[in-house]
Amino acid sequence: MTKGIRQYAEARFSKLLPKVNHGMTGTQFRAKVIDDIMTQFGTTLASAAAAYSYVIGKFREEQPKSVEMLGRRSAAEPVRVASAVPSIAGNVTLIRATGGQVVVPSIPRVLAADLMAASGKGRNRPKLLIKEDLEDDE
Repeated sequence: MTKGIRQYAEARFSKLLPKVNHGMTGTQFRAKVIDDIMTQFGTTLASAAAAYSYVIGKFREEQPKSVEMLGRRSAAEPVRVASAVPSIAGNVTLIRATGGQVVVPSIPRVLAADLMAASGKGRNRPKLLIKEDLEDDE
């Protein structure tokens, strides 16, 4: 192991940390710190990333507020997952993906989803898209 890499990583991390959210994103910050470590010590990306991970872990233990905007969310935080199935109420129109011709006007969304799943698989089966049927609320 290269002597002093963790100390240097900690010093670079501390020096650049105030720049996060003031012109530098978290991703840019991580890239800059890792690049500086690689340049200073001539290490591999993996070695520099390990030093960065050590330092961010140390900061998370000692000063969690200062690094809360960096890295991924913790496993304890709830993550909002987009629903894979849109609302099933209402009618939609099925159109061809290429050309936009109407294939089936005004069909229930549930049936449209089944037709879309089968579309585009095999010869003479065009890929289909859903076009929302908007009603005027006047």
